Amino acid sequence: MPPDGSSQRSIAGWVHQSEWLQLALVAFGYIVCAQFASVYALTKSGVVVLWLPNAIVLSALLLTRTRQWWKFGLVLVVSELLSNAGVLPFGQALGFVLANLFEVMLAGYLIRRLCGRNFAFANLREVLLFAAIAMGVAPALAALLGSAIHFANGIELASFYEHWQIWWIGDGMGMVVLTPLLFGWLHVPGQAHQEVRPSWSERLVFALLLCALMYLIFFTTPGAQAPWIGSPLL
Repeated sequence: MPPDGSSQRSIAGWVHQSEWLQLALVAFGYIVCAQFASVYALTKSGVVVLWLPNAIVLSALLLTRTRQWWKFGLVLVVSELLSNAGVLPFGQALGFVLANLFEVMLAGYLIRRLCGRNFAFANLREVLLFAAIAMGVAPALAALLGSAIHFANGIELASFYEHWQIWWIGDGMGMVVLTPLLFGWLHVPGQAHQEVRPSWSERLVFALLLCALMYLIFFTTPGAQAPWIGSPLL
C-alpha cells in the first residue's frame, strides 16, 4: 500500500458507492465470524468468549445513514439464522438473533445520539463513549436477554451470573476489538487529520498497565474462592 494510504481510500470509496456490496460484505463477514466463534471460542456452557459478528454490523451502522440501518438489521437476522440452522432449535436461535439485534442497534443508536452523525473516533470523548457503550451498556443489557433465553431452554451448565458475565464480556470484547479496525479501514474522512503523537507520559502509563496485565495473566493463579474478575476477558 502506498505511504499516503491511497489504496485504502480507494477501497473504502468503492465500498461506499455500492449498497449491495455493503450488504453482501456484512452478510459474509457475519457468517464467517459466527463460524469462527462456534469453532474456536465456544465454552462448555454454550457461550462464546469472543463474539465478533456484532462488530461487523455495528461498523456498518456507524459508517452509514440511519435510514439504512434496517437493511443491516435484516442481514444480521438472516445471517445468524443460517449460521444456526441445524445447530439450535429455531425458537432458541431466534431468541439469540433478537438479543444480538437489540445489542447492535442500541449501541449504534447511543453512539450516534451522544457523538453525532460525524462520529469517527476523532477525539478522546468519542473513544471513551464508544468503549462505555460497546463494552458496557449494550452487551450487558443484551446478555441479560441472551442468558434468560439460554436458561429458558434448560441449559444450566453455569450459573446465571457466570453465563451473563461471559456473554457480556465476549460480545463487548468483540465489538471493541474489531469495530475500530473495520471503521478505520472503511471510513472516508471529510478532510485529512493531523497525526497526533502520544506524549511520553501516555506511553509510560500504557506500558505500566500492560505490564500489570501481563503479570496478572502469567504469574498469578485464580483461586476457587476468589476467581479473577472478568477472567474470560483475560
